[in-house]
Amino acid sequence: MTVSQDTHADTLAELRAAYRAQLDQIRAERDEARRQARRARAEAVNARADLAGLQDRVRELLQAVAAQLDTAHQRSQQFQLEQPRAGRVPDEVLEGRVLKGAPEGE
Repeated sequence: MTVSQDTHADTLAELRAAYRAQLDQIRAERDEARRQARRARAEAVNARADLAGLQDRVRELLQAVAAQLDTAHQRSQQFQLEQPRAGRVPDEVLEGRVLKGAPEGE
């Protein structure tokens, strides 16, 4: 081989080495991107599960609040002020018991 051929061979070897290094770098980046995508998918699954749990808990709380409001409404209906009849003051008002269901003496 002549000097010119040796120089070309060296240059070609350097180009091959640079090409392989780039391929190795690209493969490493691809593999890292795949790992990140797998992690993101796993986190999304966990987030969906957490969200479903939170939605269930909110439903439970809303049902509890609705039950409390219903109970409070029923109690308020129980103790509504009596509507006096025209021209007559109810005995409860005269006795100081304005609320329905209030025991005597209160």
